[in-house]
Amino acid sequence: MSIPLKTLAPTHQMGMILTDCFFEAPLDHARPAEEKIALYGRAVRDDAPASASKPWLVFLQGGPGFAAPRPLSHSGWLKRALRDYQVLLFDTRGNGRSTPVLQQTLMAPTDDKARAADLKHFVADAMFNDFELNRAQV
Repeated sequence: MSIPLKTLAPTHQMGMILTDCFFEAPLDHARPAEEKIALYGRAVRDDAPASASKPWLVFLQGGPGFAAPRPLSHSGWLKRALRDYQVLLFDTRGNGRSTPVLQQTLMAPTDDKARAADLKHFVADAMFNDFELNRAQV
């Protein structure tokens, strides 16, 4: 991931260390110097000192319109994943704490063609490019 624009202080919870991170990405990857959006991820690792050197596993929410889960306990699939990885629970663009797509932002353009042009930046291709942009830094 690219170096976060902002990283909040880590918190310790139930045998895990949680760190909220905000990253920057271009709204349109074809025009990287233009408008930027914020992407949010919660980094999770177990509280063993060696866990900071484990490789990353990125979790993507399975359906559109929802944020990644916010772990409340060191259990289930996350407990198993943390044996081998640090986990990034990523809110894809338009969801959760990443730059959202809201009714108010969709209504800003006055015509349907302009609205469609805005929405094309919130599809899977753009999300994939977000991960690729940031992957080399993790």
